[in-house]
Amino acid sequence: MLWRIFVLAEGNSADNDLRLGVMIDTVEKGLVDAVWRKGGEDVTAGGHRVIWGHFYANPLDVNWGSTENPDIFLKIWFDAGGRVDVNYFHVSVPDIEVYSAFSGNSVYDEKGTTTLDNRYIRHEFRY
Repeated sequence: MLWRIFVLAEGNSADNDLRLGVMIDTVEKGLVDAVWRKGGEDVTAGGHRVIWGHFYANPLDVNWGSTENPDIFLKIWFDAGGRVDVNYFHVSVPDIEVYSAFSGNSVYDEKGTTTLDNRYIRHEFRY
């Protein structure tokens, strides 16, 4: 099974209907869409697929936005047994809203807000 992440205007989408979205709460403009930067992907010897990377603020939105200034890291684990773990790790600005969906519609199934006190959010799906 091939999994790829694509950057779309309304969020990020992966094959087989995995959709991701990240909004950064900025002082300058309030909520802004984060930009995805893929770090890598692989298939383990056990047949599990992993994709990782980070989201950052768009430099067109805020002057501190940069591909080299990650705001939240993402690791997606596609378990060979049929589980998908979407793991968000907050590393920057006070509040970042994260959204994930594993369905054919345009509605996010899971959401949460990472903060300086709660830096990790996990969304789990089955396929």
